[in-house]
Amino acid sequence: DVLTGEYLPHRQSRKFAPLDPTVNWQYVNHLVYTANTVPYGEDYGGDGNSAVFACLRALAFASIAAPLRLYQLDAKRERELLWESPIVDLFDVPHPELDLKEIRWWSTWARHIDGNAYVLKVRSGSSTSGLPAELWPISPTRMRPHTERGSDNFIDWYELDRYNGGPPQQIPVENVMHFKLGVDPYDTRKGIAPLKRLIREIASDGEATRYADALLRNFGTPGLVAKLPAETMLSPKQIEDLKASISQSF
Repeated sequence: DVLTGEYLPHRQSRKFAPLDPTVNWQYVNHLVYTANTVPYGEDYGGDGNSAVFACLRALAFASIAAPLRLYQLDAKRERELLWESPIVDLFDVPHPELDLKEIRWWSTWARHIDGNAYVLKVRSGSSTSGLPAELWPISPTRMRPHTERGSDNFIDWYELDRYNGGPPQQIPVENVMHFKLGVDPYDTRKGIAPLKRLIREIASDGEATRYADALLRNFGTPGLVAKLPAETMLSPKQIEDLKASISQSF
């Protein structure tokens, strides 16, 4: 069998790697997303806050502390541990570059930032019914559930934004593992992260930190602008005297 998945035309296009230098890959692959995310660096995202980062890190590491195991129920409804199974094989090698702990760690991080974490199942044989052969984490900035207008389905498919632009790809529901944190009251198809409700406070902390940094870079002196009436005419000497007077008074 060969790896299928028409929405992923070649293997390298699925990797989080700078394949095209014209694309802002750091932003595209930024797996944590908040309401104030902008493509200028991680300090602008909710996880750029030191307290938030520490909490997220603790949650992510705690989530992988317990090993993942596969069980089946016997005739007495008791759990029996399975050591051999296609699912166990997938757990052992879920991805060409990432192990299962890394995917689980990322899933916890993304869920607590965005409320949603998406894992794409790449199947062998049939693209919709073949056995899963690989698991690929997909940023919540690039994927979302979609329901057609007038449809009776809860979710018709998932939309995946293309790296090179163009209309989003339609991913069958059976090929997406959607991990949610709670339920978003404005869109019950999605989860909701507490950080989205706290983003104003987080942003305020970030602005206070940036102000303190700017103050220190200016040797403890805040910026000052002297605004004079438009009709005021000052000679170069008067301007220098005014600057000296303001500096001395401050």
